[in-house]
Amino acid sequence: MRDFASIDETDPFGSAPGTVDADVTAAGVLKDVDRNSLPFSPDIKIAIGAQYEIPVGDWVLTPRIDHYLQSEFASSIFSKPIDIFDGYGQTDLKLLLAPDGGNSEIRGYVKNLFNNDDITRALSAGRLVGRFREFVILEPRTYGVEATIRF
Repeated sequence: MRDFASIDETDPFGSAPGTVDADVTAAGVLKDVDRNSLPFSPDIKIAIGAQYEIPVGDWVLTPRIDHYLQSEFASSIFSKPIDIFDGYGQTDLKLLLAPDGGNSEIRGYVKNLFNNDDITRALSAGRLVGRFREFVILEPRTYGVEATIRF
């Protein structure tokens, strides 16, 4: 007996590698999804950040580093090999300069320091739109400077 089953619209004939316990129905191929991973639910997710305030005369200089890491994940409830993606990480840097107790600041930043291009999401479209797959990857390295004045 199956506790959880669903129709995989991206595999209308039930022939994808990794397909197990599939039944053909009038609506499509019903597949067993017992014990499969939840989509986009990696076993490990870590977000860590550190910053330190350095007094520089009447100013405060604050360097900051943030890192995000996640392990392998499945992009669908069917957990076929094509639905499994490697984990990824992203490191961001910030440098803030602000007068002590002032109303302005200057911030420099680098996002995605190592310019990783890992897949962060994969979505499958149904049969009505051609069963294509959409992939979302990390944005490329970006950097810049921002200035803020509060009134």
